Amino acid sequence: MNALDLLLGNQINLEKPRKEFKVKRLSTKEYDFVLTLEAVSMNDIKHLRELYAKKDAFDEVGFTLALICYGVREFNTKIDENKDAIKQACKAHGVANNVALVNKLFLPGEITEISANIMELSGNEDGAIEEIKN
Repeated sequence: MNALDLLLGNQINLEKPRKEFKVKRLSTKEYDFVLTLEAVSMNDIKHLRELYAKKDAFDEVGFTLALICYGVREFNTKIDENKDAIKQACKAHGVANNVALVNKLFLPGEITEISANIMELSGNEDGAIEEIKN
């Protein structure tokens, strides 16, 4: 059976990979600060790259913060059930939008680790595909 046979037979799981992560620093004894990370689409990556491409440079920080907003379900405003809660959280923390909220909540190392995990879920990892040797 080849790849097309699998696609035609609907034997492939096309759901976005998803994992939960706990942010230790923001967790309390009573509650864990849990984020649900999921893969982002190639169209989302393309959109973000175009959005953060500057005339002579690329805004890596802006791209990374926006990537987190796309890849962390709790900060994704494209999910209808999140819109009001994100607006309230932004207001409570004195920021204008979800990107600014992510920037305010997380330390640089946490931002780097969260974005790296999103990219890994999106297939940017060693071993995502492998050569078949005959």
